[in-house]
Amino acid sequence: MSLTTRSLKELFVRSGHPIPDSALNPLLSYLALLMKWNQVIGLTAEKTMADIVEKHAIDSIVLAETFNDNLLPCDPLLYDLGSGAGLPAIPLRILWQRGRSILVEKQRKRASFLRYALAALALKETSVFEGFAQDLPEKADCLVSKAFLPIQKLLPLALTLLKDEGLLAVLTSHSVDTDATKELRSWRCVREIAYTARSQARYLWILSPKSVL
Repeated sequence: MSLTTRSLKELFVRSGHPIPDSALNPLLSYLALLMKWNQVIGLTAEKTMADIVEKHAIDSIVLAETFNDNLLPCDPLLYDLGSGAGLPAIPLRILWQRGRSILVEKQRKRASFLRYALAALALKETSVFEGFAQDLPEKADCLVSKAFLPIQKLLPLALTLLKDEGLLAVLTSHSVDTDATKELRSWRCVREIAYTARSQARYLWILSPKSVL
């Protein structure tokens, strides 16, 4: 079932994460594009707009709320690793428009969708890098990862992609334990935000390498 601006707004209010009215129409346009392309290339397992909002878009709002709290430089470069269907990157970009955002996606069909969506939404300073994260041409102020790689593989890669004082934002289903693995012991948890999506516990970790603090 399709959503209206009113029903979309109500979904976010019920989640405890209301969004500005100015973001409702762009988000609806993005969701409509995602639903259309999903029928052809299978971008997400969710089949309704409401399911996508409840399972994925809440992550984007939590990211935007966190990034608005002066964690990043005034003009940051952000990479969304394994962007796929543009979640959380595109809703995040609608809500938070500082600096540049690059959506990193190695699969050609998904990268094509991302380019189409960005053009349709006219999101400024937002682009797609089609290829492997290891081949990104410059280091970032922030990396966003949602189910991109297991944490043991993600953290060493993140060290090669971040600037000296960069931050790694990890969206996950469990609380951070910096002693859980030898890789995590090299990082400091700057902030951890707990929230719910679809009545399930979710967490946003903001990590920074200990060597730069």
